[in-house]
Amino acid sequence: MPADPSKPQDPYIGREIAGFLIEQKLGEGGMGAVYLATQKRLDRPVAFKVLPPALMRGNPQFVERFLREAKSAARLTHTNVVQVYDAGEAEDTHYIAMEYVAGVGLNDLLKKHSPFSEEESVEIILQAARGLQTAADQGIIHRDIKPANLMVTKTGIVKVADFGLAKSTDAESAITMSGQIMGTPAYMSPEQAEGRQVDSRSDIYSLGVTFFEMIAGRRPFAAESAVALIRKHCEEPVPDPASLRPGLNPEIRRIVLRMLAKSPEDRYPDFGALAADLDDIQKATTHARAKAAPETEAA
Repeated sequence: MPADPSKPQDPYIGREIAGFLIEQKLGEGGMGAVYLATQKRLDRPVAFKVLPPALMRGNPQFVERFLREAKSAARLTHTNVVQVYDAGEAEDTHYIAMEYVAGVGLNDLLKKHSPFSEEESVEIILQAARGLQTAADQGIIHRDIKPANLMVTKTGIVKVADFGLAKSTDAESAITMSGQIMGTPAYMSPEQAEGRQVDSRSDIYSLGVTFFEMIAGRRPFAAESAVALIRKHCEEPVPDPASLRPGLNPEIRRIVLRMLAKSPEDRYPDFGALAADLDDIQKATTHARAKAAPETEAA
């Protein structure tokens, strides 16, 4: 079928950049467009992210930081992390080449299936926590954890995406060179929103917002502007998830509220501690199911 001449042609499709043949567009966001491409040398599909030229142009410090942090993310190898293969600049294009995941974003699943069952929610958050702990162990903070950055494969494997835009703990503050705060207001921790120093506990907060949304069917806060939304994250008490989901497992309620504590000191100290509590819930559920099975058979 011939291309529609009334529509502008994508300047990247069909091009080969740094050994990657760009084939089709997968999506686009504030930090660039993502394409399906083939890495010709290895004949493998990749997700090829092109950074916005306006963001990179005339900002050498941002470019340097982008390349440094993307290469740091490339060291991460874990089942629950989208692997970064390469990052660099070629033909005036700054790019990140990542593992192509044949799956769907949690944000799309939320549109179709929200709220999730308790069991599904715990499993997805647990897998994400395991991937994020691996990143934290290497001093990498994601800074933009949200449903759109959690990919779920057809076999139920959760992969944390967009580590190529993460922040190393030894890099500059969360404020970009243009004075804008990195991240997504709906999922942003209070300290990140205020431009303070962040560590992995900020990612725990963002994952907590995602957990809340999965079990309650909505986010904890909503507002008509980004500024108002950020203020709520910083100042307003978190709604009780049990009030939005009667009968919620008290342990899940406790975990979500601890993840969403305003002060980092009141949250989990790390993703390992969070994963341990989530794992305990899974074990308790499995034990309760096994205990109930003989009674059901006897009846």
